[in-house]
Amino acid sequence: MNHHKYALRDILISFVIIISFLQRVIVQYIPLFSYYDEMIMAVLIILYLFFTLKKHAISKKDLSIWGIILLIIIVGLIGNMISGYKRSIVIVLNGIIVWFKSFIVYLTLDSILNREERTTEVVINNIYVFARIFVLVAFIGLIISPITGAGVELLKTRMRYGFHPYKFIYSQPALLSWYCLATMMILTIANVSKYRKNNIIYRLMLTVVWLATLRSRAFVYVLVYWFLYYVLFIFDKKKLPKIKLRFLIFVGIVAIVVAGSAIERYFFSGNTTRSILLITGISIAMRFFPFGAGIANYATSASFKNYSSLYYDYGFNMIYRLNQSEDGMTELTDCYWPAVMGELGIVGLIFLMILFYKLGKILLSKSRFNKWIYYNTVFLIVTSLFSSVATAVFSSDAMILYILITCFGIYMGDSELLD
Repeated sequence: MNHHKYALRDILISFVIIISFLQRVIVQYIPLFSYYDEMIMAVLIILYLFFTLKKHAISKKDLSIWGIILLIIIVGLIGNMISGYKRSIVIVLNGIIVWFKSFIVYLTLDSILNREERTTEVVINNIYVFARIFVLVAFIGLIISPITGAGVELLKTRMRYGFHPYKFIYSQPALLSWYCLATMMILTIANVSKYRKNNIIYRLMLTVVWLATLRSRAFVYVLVYWFLYYVLFIFDKKKLPKIKLRFLIFVGIVAIVVAGSAIERYFFSGNTTRSILLITGISIAMRFFPFGAGIANYATSASFKNYSSLYYDYGFNMIYRLNQSEDGMTELTDCYWPAVMGELGIVGLIFLMILFYKLGKILLSKSRFNKWIYYNTVFLIVTSLFSSVATAVFSSDAMILYILITCFGIYMGDSELLD
């Protein structure tokens, strides 16, 4: 009976993860499906509370993380009161979910899996099948796209480097890049199984698909992925090196050099929405120092859906793609750190950096039992931090998918106990 129960549960979990890959496609036909990641969070919170109350225990590490999240929320609420840009309770709650859903999903899922006696290898095997199908179909689609014209941006204005960017089944190439990252994570973790051969052919095919999106971030991610592969599996095949600060600085410098033109265009030209958001975010942080304008007031989806009165004070209502457009399209939420400074201020920024440090340390510690898992975790941390420079990656539905994959990988249970 238990065997059938666990088999059904593993199939359901695998299905939830696979559907996450298709969320942005389904949303085009069912708009309410945009809340799919919030539904996952809600289910995990319920299960977390059930197990926590049942065991009457919570780890000190988890308690410290929850404490920091609570402090950041308090800082945001103080900002609301001091700035005068007050919001309704519902809007504030929406803003809190936007800020912390990724952290909540990680904390709850990690705690639930930590209590499980079974490994998660069946789930990884299931989504690995999907990942290989995804790669094969996307790669074939790319090969035949010059003939069919399907799956590419056909407008000349969207061309890059003289080529049409590849988007596969998604509405834009940037989305395909998101899910290429998730697929690469699955392919990486799948190598943990001692019964499985190295799937480097699939990873190389996915690399080609990823590069075909012609996105600067895709170029950086591919470079980081294969550089890490060289460091971990070619330069030193036996030992698991500790990731030191100078290594991350080097990777960061290389990433900035590769994407230098894009960074300069986005943030320092003065003509892009990202540069406007950055400059205004710093201005707001200084205006309400050491706090910000408060939760749901600047550069987040909650502030856009319930258009904040702060935007009128800064003239955003007169700027294309920062105003309340009739088609619902916006670039107002296309940032992360400017939103941190604008809503949470300098105090919130410091607390958030502490939160990232603690979570990163925990993730790396939990991943050290296997080189492939460690590889995946380092890759996730580096790419996420780089993405946060230009996008609200930690508030995105894609981040929920990355966390699901990473957590289930960590609890596969096939350890090598590397030093």
